[in-house]
Amino acid sequence: MRMILSFLQYVQPVLPLVLIGLITVLCVLIAFWSYRPLDITPSWKKLALITLRTAALLVLALLLLHPFFVREQSIEKKPVMHLYVDNSQSITVERGDYRGLVDVNTLVADLSESLKPTFDLVVFPFGSTVSGSGLGSDRVVDSQISGTSNRTNLQRVIEHMVQYQNELDAAVLISDGIFTEGRNPVFTAQTLATPVFTIPVGDTLETADLILTAEPLPGQIQAGTTLLLRSELRQYGLAPNIARIRLTVNGTLVHEEEIPLGDSPSLHTIEKEFTIPDDRSGESDGLAEFLWQVEAVEGELTEENNRVSQLADIQDQSRTILSVAFEVHPDVATFRRQITSDLSYALVTADYLRRGAVTGTDPFTLAESPDLVLIHGLPEPGHPFLDWLSERDDVPQIWALAPIGVERLRRSQYGNNTVPLSLSGNGGFLRVSVRAAEETVDETEDETETKELHPILEFGSPDYRRFPDLMVHQIVPEVASGTTTLLNATYAGTETDIPILAVHTVNGQKITLLNAFGWHRWEQSSQEEAAGAFDALFDYILSWTMTPPGQQQLSLTPAKETFSNLESVSWTARLLNERNVPEPDAIVEVEIRRIVGFSADLDENAAISGDASVSGNSAISGDEAIARDAAMATGNSENSIQQRFRMSHDENGVYRLNAGRFPEGNYRVRAIATKGSRQLGTTDSQFRVGSSPEEFVNTRRNDALLEQIAEGSGGYFVDQAPAQTLSEILRREQLARMQIETLQQTRYLIDWPIWFLLVMILLSGEWVLRRSLSLP
Repeated sequence: MRMILSFLQYVQPVLPLVLIGLITVLCVLIAFWSYRPLDITPSWKKLALITLRTAALLVLALLLLHPFFVREQSIEKKPVMHLYVDNSQSITVERGDYRGLVDVNTLVADLSESLKPTFDLVVFPFGSTVSGSGLGSDRVVDSQISGTSNRTNLQRVIEHMVQYQNELDAAVLISDGIFTEGRNPVFTAQTLATPVFTIPVGDTLETADLILTAEPLPGQIQAGTTLLLRSELRQYGLAPNIARIRLTVNGTLVHEEEIPLGDSPSLHTIEKEFTIPDDRSGESDGLAEFLWQVEAVEGELTEENNRVSQLADIQDQSRTILSVAFEVHPDVATFRRQITSDLSYALVTADYLRRGAVTGTDPFTLAESPDLVLIHGLPEPGHPFLDWLSERDDVPQIWALAPIGVERLRRSQYGNNTVPLSLSGNGGFLRVSVRAAEETVDETEDETETKELHPILEFGSPDYRRFPDLMVHQIVPEVASGTTTLLNATYAGTETDIPILAVHTVNGQKITLLNAFGWHRWEQSSQEEAAGAFDALFDYILSWTMTPPGQQQLSLTPAKETFSNLESVSWTARLLNERNVPEPDAIVEVEIRRIVGFSADLDENAAISGDASVSGNSAISGDEAIARDAAMATGNSENSIQQRFRMSHDENGVYRLNAGRFPEGNYRVRAIATKGSRQLGTTDSQFRVGSSPEEFVNTRRNDALLEQIAEGSGGYFVDQAPAQTLSEILRREQLARMQIETLQQTRYLIDWPIWFLLVMILLSGEWVLRRSLSLP
């Protein structure tokens, strides 16, 4: 280090030297003129006064000229070099002559020993981010490489070089060239002003692996349908060998095959025809899992690609409805037309005529009980059909009254165990309109408030007053305990308590009562709204009545049983409402709780203070994710977090959720489906998050990428004797020379108070000398 001091190099403002000399002469003349007429003895005192004033004026003039000086300091320094070392899991694979971390850490030590005497060396391990930042003299940032990062982002490394390229003289990149996230770094490397020297490390052998994929299935499949199931198996580096593939449907093995593995790489197609069972019992309904699996082969890198799970919605072909009529009425034909218009229903009819004659199918001859019995009218008390019906107390029923049936009900006592209502008293029939029983009027606000609708009435809110009238008996019937009235009658604009539509559930059996007739007028009405309302209402009545009460309506299926900590955890849910049809308008919320440790037991104490909600598939911010991961990773009741998410509806009652990434561990999931104040279903599930295999999917080093990065930045790809070769290249390219850095420091005299003090001393000395001579 050397320092050069230049005193009074410049003055501000810039003035010619002649002018500066004139100012100096002027100061001397002013001082001399001030004391010239005075006769002072001895003479040396006069000369002293002139000298003191001249000196004070010169100092003041000098300060007014704003002089300064520049100090230059030259420092010899080492050139700066960054050493970026891959710290990802892929470099830990030991194959062939490559010894994993041993070779990497040996290389870093050799380079540090070779480069540190010549360069200001900083070592930066990297994975998904670069560890450490900034520059420092002879500073090394934890050069011991452990290979713990489960992601590699080479683009971040190049961006780090760009950030410091003005201070950086050279950079060395030690990597296998495999990146698992981020953009391709080659394009950014071409913009660097700093040369990058790349040194390859890692596995050079071909990756051995099996990858199984499957052709997508349709979302909904009818029972009895024959499907062609197809999968493809790709293999790399595992020949010769045998791959054993199995296909299971809901855990039942349906196909097994052995495939000889030929030359690598190879592609094999597996096909299997499979017919969806049609047992006509409803057991085939629901989500079916089609699982393709291939057994692991010795030497395979990872088993993560050895299984493919697919879900399909299986729909039964038809439900059997027995329509029994005890009188002739237009409503009978109307109801039956509605049933046959839906291909999911199979209609069986029985018409009881006078004197016991039966047309159609005699119910007593049915081999199996129907899924629903629709009774038109009423038989006489003691009719054998009533005994047949009472023996099937698990079969849902719809009672549709007609004129003769009402008269029989009024005259006879059936008992609530047979017919769900009774009627006593005399009276005629009334022509009435329909009113929803849930609709009430708030007199204070003069507004109509609609309570939560029963599932049967969720088809819409038509204006029933515009529809054709129905016929009811003017006496209010007595219904069974626990019956809910959905539609009431309005007569001449006056609301009544006569039920038109009522529902009843007893001992797991649903019963629906239509205490009115004349529905055919709605079907045949010229008003499209009336005809459409009847179609929807009757369809909702059928579907709700046939759905068993308390049936599990919600199913939750994770995309896989075990996720990696780099994968987004996702689920698919299927929701059916009380009518056993897909429900698109519900709210499905998912709660996730961590299970303490890795026990399979569900520990309620693991759950968790705090609450976080995310609607739909919204992503969690980076800070929130870090906080969540840190808290969940503790696995205790004080620091764990309960996460809540809302699933988004896809189609046909299928809901989906992408909850983002979770730290390693076991988790419990609970899904709750609600609509209004009704809970449609709840279900529990579990999933596990393990370490990511992404770094091990491909471990063969990518020399081509490293060469492109080096060439794009003006550096070199060094793959032989890295420490010695790199030192020779750096000397040849004159990058290892000591650098001289010149620092300049400018100081202004006016910033130093000593000059003002000097002026005060000079003026004070002049004043003291004047006082000794008795001068003013």
